[in-house]
Amino acid sequence: MTYELKENRLDSELLAPAILQADGSVIYREAVKNGGTLRVPVISQAQAGDTLTVQLKANGTWSSDVLFTEVNLGEALDFNVRYQSFSEGNSAVASYSLKQGADRFFSPERSYDLKD
Repeated sequence: MTYELKENRLDSELLAPAILQADGSVIYREAVKNGGTLRVPVISQAQAGDTLTVQLKANGTWSSDVLFTEVNLGEALDFNVRYQSFSEGNSAVASYSLKQGADRFFSPERSYDLKD
């Protein structure tokens, strides 16, 4: 039996995602009491049919997938994250990946401190 190893790599062209309610690198729970917005910046190399997976590791792991179409190409994409994801713990880490065919590319992570 032969196995093929695939390299998943950080793509230097991908920009880090952001939580719009953050104050620098701090997310105050009061600011996300109605949920937070995770924004993925425009991904210039995305093509129709590619899959975007966004992830927030905080109080558990929240994630969502979206398929790129002609409608959302060239747009920053916003994802609503429930307050529960920010409700406990001291930190949150946002990231995303882009799957193009058999290849997957990873964004840099953006870390936040969670404060009351």
